[in-house]
Amino acid sequence: MINLFQFNKDFYSSIIIIIFFYILSLSFFYFSLDPNGGAYLDYLNQKRISQQFAENFYYNFINFDKETTRHSPTLLILLSIFERFDISDYTIRLFFFHFCFVLPIIFFKILDYKYTELPKKKKILLSLVILL
Repeated sequence: MINLFQFNKDFYSSIIIIIFFYILSLSFFYFSLDPNGGAYLDYLNQKRISQQFAENFYYNFINFDKETTRHSPTLLILLSIFERFDISDYTIRLFFFHFCFVLPIIFFKILDYKYTELPKKKKILLSLVILL
């Protein structure tokens, strides 16, 4: 069994870099920065479709192919649930932001269960690549 404190400096520097990107992402989130210019327009389209799902789910699900979106209907259906409960956009964004950073932990647990022979260090680094 590998002890977490026995990893080399390269491993710890990789972890520090990933934590740096997490903090950078958090600052983009907090200040609502849009570096590429298209995120706000994408948000407006996503918001419109999720509101339509909240109003008339069946009709919009059947006619989803007529929408101009690159997002999965699963995401929009999930967002429509938040819309039905009238949860603020900021709260929804905060929820999804933190949920995205829990995904590497879930992925690591799956790797740990499935590939027991793979060294733990490699599983940790592989699961953290999702954040990039």
